[in-house]
Amino acid sequence: MIELIVIDNPFTMTRAEHKKNYTGQSLSSYLDLDWGVYDIYKNGQQLYAPDRCYPLDGEQYVITPHVGGHGFKHIFGMVLTIGLMIAAPHNIFGLSSMFARSLVSGAIMILGGRLINSMLHLNQVPQVEVNQSQSYGWELPTVQTQEGNTIGETYGSCIPAPQLLMCHVDTVDDNTQYLNALYCGGYGPVDSITNLRIGYTPIENFQDCQIETRTGTNDQTPISFFPDTVADQSVDMTLKEGNAVIRSTDSSDVNRIDVTVTFPSGIYYQKDDGNFGDQTARFNIAYRVTGTNNWSSHDYSITRATNQAIRKTYSFSGLASARYDVRVTAVETPLTNRRCALMQWSILSAYIYTGAFIRPNKILVAMRVKATSQLNGGVPNLTWTQTRRNVWVYDPTAKTYMQKPADNPIWAAYDILHQCRQLKNVNTGAYEFVIEGTPKERFTTYWQEWVDAAAYADELVTTSDGTKEKRFQFDAIFDTSMKRLEAANKAANVGHAVIIQHGTQFGIAVDKPGVMRQIFGEGRTLMSSFNGSFSSLDDRARSVEITYNDKDNDYKNTEFFIRSARYAQDVELQDNTAQLTLFGVSRRSQAYREGMYLLATNERQLETVTFSADINAIVCEYGDIIGVSHSVARIGLASGRIVAIDGNTITLDKDVTLDASESYGVKIQLSANDHIISRDIKAAAGTSNKVTVTTPFDADNTPAVYDTYALGVVDKIVQPFRITKVEKDSEEKVSLTCVQYDEAIYDVDYSRYPVIDYTAQDPLRAPINLTLVEQAQSNYAGVKIDNIVASWQMPGSSRYDSFRVYYSVDGVSWTSCGSTTDMQMTIGNVDPTRQYHVRVSAVLDGVESAYVLATILLTGNIQPAVEPENILTYTQFRKLLDGTDRYDIAVSWGPDGLNGRVYYKPNHVQADQLVFQEGVAADELGWCGPWTYAGTGVNQLTIPQCVPGDTYRIAICTANELGEYTTPDNSPHKDVLCAARTTTPNTPGKVSVIFTKDRCTVSWGAVTNTDIAFYEVRTDTGAGTKDGAFLLRTNSLAADVKLTERTGRIYVFACGTDGKYSAAAELQYYKPEPKEPDTPIVTDKLGGMSIVAGAIPDDCNGMYVKINDTVLFTANNALTYSCPAGIYDVSVAYSDLFGVGPQSPATRCVVKALVDSSLLADQAVTRQKVDQVIDKAVQDTQTTLPQQIQAAAASAANDLSAVITELNKAPGDSSYKSISDLKTTTDGLTSTFATQKASQDEVNSSVDTQISQIKQDATSLSSTVQSNKTAQDKVNSSVDTQISQIKQDATSLSSTVQSNKTAQDKVNSSVDTQISQIKQDATSLSSTVQSNKTAQDEVNSSLTSKITQTSDAVTTVVSNLNDSTKAKSYSAIAQMSNAIVTKITQDDMTSYLQQDHTGFYIKGSLVNIDGTTKIGNNIITNNMIQSNAVTAEKINVNSLSAITATIGTLRTKTSGARVEIKDNLIEVYDENNVLRVKMGVWE
Repeated sequence: MIELIVIDNPFTMTRAEHKKNYTGQSLSSYLDLDWGVYDIYKNGQQLYAPDRCYPLDGEQYVITPHVGGHGFKHIFGMVLTIGLMIAAPHNIFGLSSMFARSLVSGAIMILGGRLINSMLHLNQVPQVEVNQSQSYGWELPTVQTQEGNTIGETYGSCIPAPQLLMCHVDTVDDNTQYLNALYCGGYGPVDSITNLRIGYTPIENFQDCQIETRTGTNDQTPISFFPDTVADQSVDMTLKEGNAVIRSTDSSDVNRIDVTVTFPSGIYYQKDDGNFGDQTARFNIAYRVTGTNNWSSHDYSITRATNQAIRKTYSFSGLASARYDVRVTAVETPLTNRRCALMQWSILSAYIYTGAFIRPNKILVAMRVKATSQLNGGVPNLTWTQTRRNVWVYDPTAKTYMQKPADNPIWAAYDILHQCRQLKNVNTGAYEFVIEGTPKERFTTYWQEWVDAAAYADELVTTSDGTKEKRFQFDAIFDTSMKRLEAANKAANVGHAVIIQHGTQFGIAVDKPGVMRQIFGEGRTLMSSFNGSFSSLDDRARSVEITYNDKDNDYKNTEFFIRSARYAQDVELQDNTAQLTLFGVSRRSQAYREGMYLLATNERQLETVTFSADINAIVCEYGDIIGVSHSVARIGLASGRIVAIDGNTITLDKDVTLDASESYGVKIQLSANDHIISRDIKAAAGTSNKVTVTTPFDADNTPAVYDTYALGVVDKIVQPFRITKVEKDSEEKVSLTCVQYDEAIYDVDYSRYPVIDYTAQDPLRAPINLTLVEQAQSNYAGVKIDNIVASWQMPGSSRYDSFRVYYSVDGVSWTSCGSTTDMQMTIGNVDPTRQYHVRVSAVLDGVESAYVLATILLTGNIQPAVEPENILTYTQFRKLLDGTDRYDIAVSWGPDGLNGRVYYKPNHVQADQLVFQEGVAADELGWCGPWTYAGTGVNQLTIPQCVPGDTYRIAICTANELGEYTTPDNSPHKDVLCAARTTTPNTPGKVSVIFTKDRCTVSWGAVTNTDIAFYEVRTDTGAGTKDGAFLLRTNSLAADVKLTERTGRIYVFACGTDGKYSAAAELQYYKPEPKEPDTPIVTDKLGGMSIVAGAIPDDCNGMYVKINDTVLFTANNALTYSCPAGIYDVSVAYSDLFGVGPQSPATRCVVKALVDSSLLADQAVTRQKVDQVIDKAVQDTQTTLPQQIQAAAASAANDLSAVITELNKAPGDSSYKSISDLKTTTDGLTSTFATQKASQDEVNSSVDTQISQIKQDATSLSSTVQSNKTAQDKVNSSVDTQISQIKQDATSLSSTVQSNKTAQDKVNSSVDTQISQIKQDATSLSSTVQSNKTAQDEVNSSLTSKITQTSDAVTTVVSNLNDSTKAKSYSAIAQMSNAIVTKITQDDMTSYLQQDHTGFYIKGSLVNIDGTTKIGNNIITNNMIQSNAVTAEKINVNSLSAITATIGTLRTKTSGARVEIKDNLIEVYDENNVLRVKMGVWE
């Protein structure tokens, strides 16, 4: 239900009241009105768009005819008084409270998040309608000099804003003046005036200062130095000789005129010796009655010899009361190099002989102070503290007036209404009480309410430091215009009270702990009328910013924050800190209690209910506490009326179900006396309409039939509420509006009280998990629209009928989106640039739950403006046809295709456009001026006709998807000097150099003051000369140059089209040499080495590697170098575009001809032992091998055909694993088997054995053994091939030996193929041995080999055993645990090589060494040492008797004291590297 009140005539207040069922539609849909001629008010605030206003259920709207000006509200000067006569809504500005409309400006002003107060309705009069106090602010109040200000009324203590009544300057002599000022502090009387100060300086610190005060009694005496009324008019005119200046007095009752003239530079004549001589100034003063021609003229002269200021006052008294014209004429006032008599007319003072004014009942402070440098000029800002301790209150019980504390907010409110003063009758001398306000008789009926409220304010409470103080204290001055009742309520609010009008009587209600007065259950209420709502905790302020007038801070505005425990817990919620302004509160402790009280009401008073009750509820009063039990709201278990009573057994009007595990109680309101009695119920599980109480009823408190009862769990039988509105609903019903009551709010530490849930089973719960999603789409016309899709959930097993959805853009004013039974709703056509708050509540049986709240910041998927980049600006010169010079500024920006609006403003503007700002230099004041629009362009624009010499700030504004441009202040900008064109180019600026790996780039700024032909870059200042210092010429602003030195100077010149060069732009550059590398890592390889250095620095192009005397360059930090075996010293040096840097420390590497002995086992054998092993292996071969061959031949003959068949198969079909593996392994193994057969009588057989490669340290080592043997006629060749694949470090070792023998008539034997792949360290080692043997009739071949392995040795012997003459020719390899030996014997010649841990032993007919060799023991003779085989570092002898060599430079040390020998010269250096001796032949 919503209520619409239509005022037909605002002057007669005739009206029509419409109650409409709530539909969720806009306001305009409820009534058929011409809304354009009406003003609409909601809760006292005017609405302007009824079609866009969506009323909430239970709200009230007032509709009045539009009246000119500001409408009905403006005519009556207040919020609509209709609200005082018609039922007001229970929620104003979202704040449930009891103080309905008693305040206009209020003692509390709140901004920001919502603060809920059960006793305070906060008025919403627009701020423009509330006069601002001049006494309260962030600084001390200032003196008020204008007329028409409100005279203030003081309660307690305050510092008023003084009103200046009179101000007059007395001139005593040439150099002495006194300022006389009279101030008013408001209505009196007050008890004291203390702490007088000018600004913050105590008045005692001022010299020659006289103070008089009056406390505002009606019989106070006049101020001594204001015996008459005087008014000063400031003239401040410099007088010129012969020119008269005329001024008229302001008053028409003037009796005396004072003319004050000043000679600010003194009066003197400067003599030749520099001293001052006498000079006379002559002038005339005349006056006349205004409107007449009769001047009274007086000539005056002053003779002085001083340059000090001179002041003189000339008085003309005894004048008839009239308005006067005054004329002052300078007759002789010279002002030359030697004579000075500069004259000024300072002040015209007009006196009125009315006698001294006592100004009764006004608080006065008068000051007479010597006008010296101790005053800053103008009217001194005099302040003071005034205190009023008592007010007069009429006690109807004692039938007399008595004094009450003026700082008690309740008695202050009483005084504002009653306005009683005890005045002295000046005729009789007796004191009498004078009443200027409401008669005392209108306070008598509810006198006790005033007494109780004042006593509650005066109760002592404990502060945080343990001291005691009054609960409420009121310190304030009312210095703004407001209605009496409005001001009284403003004071009462400080004591948590509100004034209630009962007809002609004034009562007062206080928000304080109370007792329950009534019980309302289903027996007393109309079921269908019960409505309830919850205010969401998320909406309410969790912190308060309190502003009060701290007495310890000169009653200035003082701020502090109070935050509830929920502030830190609900970190995801929007910060809705409320701003709370307290009037009349001057103690921080009291302000703190106010903040905690309001936070407590926010967290504890969540529910508001409205219902209709029996007519006997009319006895309820505003502020009463009642108990409510109702099934609609699920408060309590049951309620109604008693049907019968039998002793302790009560028969109810309905069945109730009790749980044995719970304790139950009943509350009964007795109809006989309205007393409420409570009893516990005996436990009895089950359902029944009878209950038995545990304690008998008293005789005087026995329930009767039809008495109201409420039953429920103990301590939760009824829920307490406080009545905030009572109105007659019909002839037999009364409507009550109530807000939840919780006594915890009156304790500062309210959190220590538990929160009681009064709801019965199946409570109404708020939705949870509210999610908001932005949905952007285009309509049929292609217009993009934005929606918000809200979805939510309900807690498990929660009951609900529907949901209500609201949205807000400010978190304060909410718009209804209607109701839905789904857990989702789309809010359509929202503003894509705004932030939205959405809240959802559940509804059950007409009761609305608390809210769940979520916030979403919409973007509309609007593409933001692209920010310009690479903004370039420069000056362009052009000459018009008439020869006029013009200067333009060319502007360009990126990225390509970007449209931009260009704005600019210069650093200089016209004087009439200057905007002065503190801290801004005069030549930059233009930056404070407005922007000028230059135009729109794509990537470029030219600003024409700029002023040379000015600096221009240029901003580029771009647009977002909607075409909305950024503002110049928020856009990228660049400053550019509009340089005047000259014939000589300006010096190029911003010269810089950048060094990279392979180039040097020089850049500079453009020269725009003239036309530039080119820029020249040099290493000296000889511009225009192409010599060795010339580097290049270019039209660009950057160029690559070739520099030869690491340090030097670069000069850049600009050359104009007329050939004139600019001054040189000089740049001192220095390119540090590359850093010294760390010692390189060098690894020896078979036949070479690998070299790895640290990473190449960014500014280097590579490194030089020095290997002994060989120097190599590489662009990388790694190098592989092939070299013979030997000893090498390796160092590296980084290089850049200027050359090589320092060398690193050297790493020595030994490259060996054989595999390193470390890869083999230690050896310790002798030649004799080796010979024995080999001899035994040869003997075994000669005796056992033929037998084995014969056996193998027989077996081979049987299997030959099968073998041949398998060999003839395709590789993929062969059953031999080695062959099929060769087919299938395509990653690293390739085997080629080919058989060639040539048959002739005499067959040539070729055996080719090839490749064994061994790779160590991720490289491959390949070893190839090839053997060829050709036999003629009867030569049978047998080839046995063997492949051994060894895989070390997680690879496998595989050895495959396959022997094929083919025999024809006489033995054809063929053993073919074998492949060995050795993979070491992820590289592959492949060895392939291929053999073909073809035999004819007479060809028999037998080549035998044997491998023998014992526990202590492995031997391999190869010999020809079929030829007895050659059986002694063989080769053998023996490997033991401590030695390796190879031996080859043919006929009578033997070569022998042994290796063990002691070294090598070589024996043979000829030893040929052609590699880099180191041999000791002087066994090298007969010129066997090759050239370069021995180097200096390899010679280590005690003496050298003879040497013949070509020596370059021979040094004993590299630095310090040393001897150097070079060619025919010997040089000796001392420790400081100074050459001391030089012998030999030199040029």
